[in-house]
Amino acid sequence: MPTEVQNSYNTDATFVSVSWQRGQRLTISNRQVSSVSFYLKRIGAPPTGGGYITIYTLADVVMASVTVSNAEIQALPTSYALFTKSITPTVINEEVRMVFGVNTFGTPELCVAMAYQNTDVKASESRTSSNPWTEDGTSDCAYQYTYIDYTPTIFYF
Repeated sequence: MPTEVQNSYNTDATFVSVSWQRGQRLTISNRQVSSVSFYLKRIGAPPTGGGYITIYTLADVVMASVTVSNAEIQALPTSYALFTKSITPTVINEEVRMVFGVNTFGTPELCVAMAYQNTDVKASESRTSSNPWTEDGTSDCAYQYTYIDYTPTIFYF
């Protein structure tokens, strides 16, 4: 399957405060997305509670979501690695927010961290975070997704 990738990163953001889902705001055009990946690591032993990967429309409608178990969070490496979850194949043809979130926040010494590039890598994309949604057009989250091109069947009568 083809893969869309933005794998540059030089810093990170941790999940230690009241919000946050973090990820990338991007346009996906006529693709059936089947997996989503982010560069994640654990710092110490993050709190239990697990997490999730979700794709939202800009109107905050969930297009696809998958649970990340507590065991998967605890098994994250201590240096960045691509963490991938399969999702129910979902046709997307719009601008979306593709994010990772945790159910329980940690402390700076005990948490999950996500890698991003603190410069703009992909034009018309931006790093995003919630509570409320904010976009940082000067940086990009490191991510990957797999897809197949989607061409709708048109019936003529």
